[in-house]
Amino acid sequence: MVRVGFLGYTGKDNSFQLKSGSALHFIPYGVIFSSVYSEELLIKSKLAKPDLDSVFLELKKTVKFVNPVEYSSQLGNALKLGEKLSKRESEEFADDIDFFALSLKENAPIWSNDALFKKIRSIKVFNTKDLVKHLKSTEDKF
Repeated sequence: MVRVGFLGYTGKDNSFQLKSGSALHFIPYGVIFSSVYSEELLIKSKLAKPDLDSVFLELKKTVKFVNPVEYSSQLGNALKLGEKLSKRESEEFADDIDFFALSLKENAPIWSNDALFKKIRSIKVFNTKDLVKHLKSTEDKF
């Protein structure tokens, strides 16, 4: 599963929780750790930088962070996915191209609440509600 955005839930006590036994998640390493996203994560998570760093250390135990070199061969194919989008949508899509390239490389769905992602029909995209429903329906199979 390629996850767009921040994984997990920060509870009232600022604890980070990942469901044990969940599927392996892939996140483009360079995208998440870029200064742009780091600042955004600090704001959205309401965590201090040392606390956010601790969360990433915990994530590394469960989540596979992928170096862009590993999926760069799929960037051209990923760009083609957005060819029918409007100019504005294409620009937004280009900002998220890493997630689509990684999805293509891993033949994995994407988890995102971004409505634009759903417009790319050739890759399965789950929003959170659909993913929870899907996971509940397959829970007994594991």
